[in-house]
Amino acid sequence: MSTNYIREDQVRVTFRGFVIAHIEEGSPWAEMGALTPRPPQVTRCHQPRIHVYRTDVANEEIQEIFSVQAPNNDFKVVTYKDGKRIRKYQGDQNPDFDPTDPYNRNDPKDFRWFVNLNKIHGLPSDGPAANRISIIPNRQSPMFCMDDGLFITSGLSDAEANRQVLSQPQSEYEFGKFAREITAKVSLRPGERAEFCYGDDTKFTVNYGDGFLYDIDFDCRCLINDDESDFHLVYEAIELPKDVPRVDLVRRPRGDVVFEISPEVYCGGGTYP
Repeated sequence: MSTNYIREDQVRVTFRGFVIAHIEEGSPWAEMGALTPRPPQVTRCHQPRIHVYRTDVANEEIQEIFSVQAPNNDFKVVTYKDGKRIRKYQGDQNPDFDPTDPYNRNDPKDFRWFVNLNKIHGLPSDGPAANRISIIPNRQSPMFCMDDGLFITSGLSDAEANRQVLSQPQSEYEFGKFAREITAKVSLRPGERAEFCYGDDTKFTVNYGDGFLYDIDFDCRCLINDDESDFHLVYEAIELPKDVPRVDLVRRPRGDVVFEISPEVYCGGGTYP
């Protein structure tokens, strides 16, 4: 193995499509969940497919070492290291992140592209719990938990979207682009390791400098309908405070040439708090 190249983040976990996440800076755990499969059938189209790829640094050979379709257990990446911490990447310190910035000054990797489920409903991200969204028990499965990682946006929507109140079709306003994919990067130092677990079983262990890079893909992209927004499915897993209306993300503008070239469905979830 060449010792001249060791990717600092030996483990990368990418979450695609419809994922509802609880990723809080400094929290001991980050929790990402798919929608629990149940009627109507459309919910099942977001059942995750999990693939793990290992790259041999010496010869750049890539091998799939684990996969599961429609998993029935939860996943974890557990690290054994000093200074483990959940972090969210921000490209700047501006507290007013604007996804509609006409000058395109936002860092494409900024985590704030990922839809904030409180903010999109006009709710605060802190304060009394009664004023924020809540998670409905047993509506997310499987879960993917991590005790360390730097979370970034790794894929943006092709075009911009409008936010629309479902009960008021004429209520659209510009929302901007949003993250359709986020990635957690886990770095190790000498003597440190990480374990990938499926249910109670440890499937593999990553040791610092072992000559391999690991890429874990948690794919919840839509399998059935690629023409309509699925954002409204978040309400199968979240509950709003009283009198707060439900919203949706719709194409802006309708018939945009971007979608004629590369149509996409808004099958992303979001993060809280």
